[in-house]
Amino acid sequence: VASDSPPTHPLDGVEATPRKYDTTTLSIGRAANLKTCRLQASNELTGQTIKIDSVTEFLEAFLPLPSNAPKCPKHTSNPFQTLKDADSMVKRTITDRLVGAITTHELCPSLVMSRSETRPDSLEIDSTRQKVDAAFFHPQDAPKDGCPHWVDQVVPVEFKNRKEGNKFDPFDDREQAQTDTNAKKRKASRGQIITYADLLFYLQHRVFLFMLLVIGCRFRLICWDRSGILVTRSTDYYENPQLLCEFMWRISYQPQEALGLDPTATRLTLRPNLTNEMDDVLDELRKLAVDQIPRTLDEPLPEGYIFQYVLDMFAESIRCPEFPRYELRITDGENTHKFLVGKPAYRGSGALRGCVRGWVALDLEKKRFVWLKDTWRPWGESIEKEGDVLLRLNEAHIEGVPTVVCHGDVEEQVTVTATWWGRETAPRCEPTPTTPPTGSASPCTTSLGFVSTGARVSNTVPVTENPLLDGGSQTADVLETRNNEKKRKRDSPEPGVPDASSQTGEGDITPPRFRADCPLQDYRHYRLAVKEVFLPLKKFQDARQLVGLVMDCIVAHYDAAASDELKIHVLHRNITDGHIMICPKIVSTEQGLELIWKGLLIDWELSKPIVGPNERSQARQAMCCVRIALPLRCCTY
Repeated sequence: VASDSPPTHPLDGVEATPRKYDTTTLSIGRAANLKTCRLQASNELTGQTIKIDSVTEFLEAFLPLPSNAPKCPKHTSNPFQTLKDADSMVKRTITDRLVGAITTHELCPSLVMSRSETRPDSLEIDSTRQKVDAAFFHPQDAPKDGCPHWVDQVVPVEFKNRKEGNKFDPFDDREQAQTDTNAKKRKASRGQIITYADLLFYLQHRVFLFMLLVIGCRFRLICWDRSGILVTRSTDYYENPQLLCEFMWRISYQPQEALGLDPTATRLTLRPNLTNEMDDVLDELRKLAVDQIPRTLDEPLPEGYIFQYVLDMFAESIRCPEFPRYELRITDGENTHKFLVGKPAYRGSGALRGCVRGWVALDLEKKRFVWLKDTWRPWGESIEKEGDVLLRLNEAHIEGVPTVVCHGDVEEQVTVTATWWGRETAPRCEPTPTTPPTGSASPCTTSLGFVSTGARVSNTVPVTENPLLDGGSQTADVLETRNNEKKRKRDSPEPGVPDASSQTGEGDITPPRFRADCPLQDYRHYRLAVKEVFLPLKKFQDARQLVGLVMDCIVAHYDAAASDELKIHVLHRNITDGHIMICPKIVSTEQGLELIWKGLLIDWELSKPIVGPNERSQARQAMCCVRIALPLRCCTY
């Protein structure tokens, strides 16, 4: 009830200060204004764009034509003849005519371009209600309902009109101009395609993503990875039709992994009743469900019991049949573990680099649930894997931290944008002259033309492997240099952290060295499975319990950082309320068995060893690229 009487307390009527800064990208799906989210995304990736001047160079580096694929045919007439005046057309007309030209001339024989700007996907798939103009699909997946069908897209296509010049072009090719310009409409267009890429990385399991951007009679090719953006110079496809035809021809004949899809993630099929083995196991394990409420137990819980909230979280992840289900593999040494997952229970924040996803995953072989984390970890010398840190804590029997089931880097999946930055900016990479190989059929088939940290690329060997798949061209010089790098010891390694050679297994790739002058960070794909499936801290029941949960984590961090007896000496460096979790446990007391809630300190990926009093801590990654994980916000239970 409104009242005109003055407040009786000095603080009455004063607006409370927010508990934390309201980041618009904290949950892009919950933001009230998508326009604001796109602006924030564009700001986050400022300075993360690398321009490639030649379309041919882009194609040869990232989309080499497979040896068993036919060459792109030469067209006697211009397939884009109807688009001669595209600069004066509205976007819909450009889209109609380009889709028609691709279909009529069979420019992309193994893929289909479908329009998708009519209606958004369901809220279960995309709560942001975004609609990309078109996309290339496999024929069996090509939609006809005008919806984006984000989960099935192979290469998205965005159209812009050019009636007002380059106003809607997200990037700027002018001399002395910044590629990711701050012009208002350009920035809005860039934020739009960033959120498209971010959504695809969330819904699909991708290492990288290709995108085609059409602006009037011009086009750009874009390659996205978790480090940044690689984009070609704007090119006229009417004047140079063969370049765009070559792109569409090559994506048509590429295997799935060459188009960015993760080969270690297998999409699962559903039965006609929209269920699969995940539903069967869930029904089977429901009989073992027990309540997680703290209490004194009258009798021991049944063998193999599962807390109800774990089953509820897993059931929620497979509730929507539209959301794809996957089998994810983790290779830990010589062992390969397989887990089945549905919709993530957690999604990290931030454009592209906010790539952390978490699931209640099903270990089908052992019929147990684990928490599976999929991320792109900062990759460099002396940066220890989170699983290795946790294993040392587990071996020291420190309570209050997750228990590792398995962990490991995902094959040799690394980002390459930071390496391409070195082509134009010394001294991270030293440019070397590139010479076409003798007898090469194409004068543009060259090496990547740079010396990457820890690996020198020969300038006499053509690119025959996709650098997005293996982290660089696999020449003899590269392999020899990598083997030599593994033998190199750091002059002053930080205590408690193995040197770079011990962090990479036999036959593994060598991490790049840290350079403070590089604005881009190298990342490597990584997965971690832990035994505990936890509850968010906000589920606490009373103040006494909250204090106990926080105290559990304080003790755990003391043991990890300051205990002279355990000698772990590692600092977490990212403690927030979102990293303090609740883990129900059974303990024995004088009164008998009790079910209690214990605090669990998670997310040790930014941890760092504590150096001695006479030692100096060394920088390991650029501060502008450190991905600070924000509080857990997506537990739907």
